[in-house]
Amino acid sequence: MSQSTAEAQHTNPDAPMLAEIIGAAAPIIATVLADLPHTVQPGMITFQYHRDGVTAAPAATCDRDQGTRLLLKVADAFHGAGWGFSHRYRDGSYSVLRSTRMHHPLELSGTRTITPPAPAERYAYEATCGQSIPLDIYTTRAEAQRHAEDFAHATFSTGVTGWSWHLDNPDDGQDDTDTPHPEDSQTLYATVRDDNGRDVMLPTAYRIIAHQLQDTYDPRADR
Repeated sequence: MSQSTAEAQHTNPDAPMLAEIIGAAAPIIATVLADLPHTVQPGMITFQYHRDGVTAAPAATCDRDQGTRLLLKVADAFHGAGWGFSHRYRDGSYSVLRSTRMHHPLELSGTRTITPPAPAERYAYEATCGQSIPLDIYTTRAEAQRHAEDFAHATFSTGVTGWSWHLDNPDDGQDDTDTPHPEDSQTLYATVRDDNGRDVMLPTAYRIIAHQLQDTYDPRADR
């Protein structure tokens, strides 16, 4: 370490020390843990301290949806206390969280306060049959698809050789079978054999509709 670096560290009174981070985070964590439902067992969420904040991650025993809900609850608690946070998502997912890092209100340099980032957009996924028959709404696209597929299998019990989901309105350069963005809606297609023995894909009435969740009511949004 150079002399100038050492002097900068020692003469910066605002830089948070690890003990300060632990002391500031501990009561927030205690409040979160005390407010968890009884179904959440001790050790289902872990915390790791760093020189600039805390990282929370669900234990391997947590299912993905439960882990995501826990991390969102932790982030909300820290955010309310003036901390910043950033989410890490699982590979290939825009809705399932891997971990969340909370940033101390003072950056390590101590020169400015961290501005919490805007909350990530969140979506709910509605499985529907046709225009007027909602099946249910889920926090993940996969569960909504599973519900719709179960109903489709019961409806088309014979003659179907395969199923596939297709984007309703793919973007330019995007194929309708590409991985959907969080806001994309999809239609379930059935593959059937025609009279000439060729496979033909036909759209079914089953769809997944994405709804963006709002934290606050905006009276202007309906006008």
